Amino acid sequence: MFKQIVTLFRGAVHDEAEAFTDRNALKILNQQIRDGALVVERARNALALAMAQGKKEAEQLERLRKRIGEMEAGAVTALETGKAELARLRDRQHRIDLTDRAMEEIDVSGDPCVIAEKLAAAGCTPQRRASADDVLERLKAKAEPKAGKA
Repeated sequence: MFKQIVTLFRGAVHDEAEAFTDRNALKILNQQIRDGALVVERARNALALAMAQGKKEAEQLERLRKRIGEMEAGAVTALETGKAELARLRDRQHRIDLTDRAMEEIDVSGDPCVIAEKLAAAGCTPQRRASADDVLERLKAKAEPKAGKA
């Protein structure tokens, strides 16, 4: 008997919940539509913000590429005209490189970075960073095709 009362009670609760939902279905649906519209609006705003940021970054990338091109062209022009300043800087950088190499040879540290740099300097591994001479050679190579066309 007790099971039947519990079952009756559960059935009544279910029927009442369903009737309540049916009576307020339009209100529930309207609220769900408003909630969905709010989510869509937030997504649109986030998309617009992401698109604007992407455009801004693309413009900045283009400015940087243009600036790099201008700087390389200036360096090539400086090499072509043989400015004394550039030669002086090259000599200075060469002295700095020689000093660095001498300091590395003196240093008997067990630091792996020092050992890796010594190996790179000895030609056993690729160099870890470009030296001034490497950059100058690259720019000279870039300038030579221009000189051949002129």
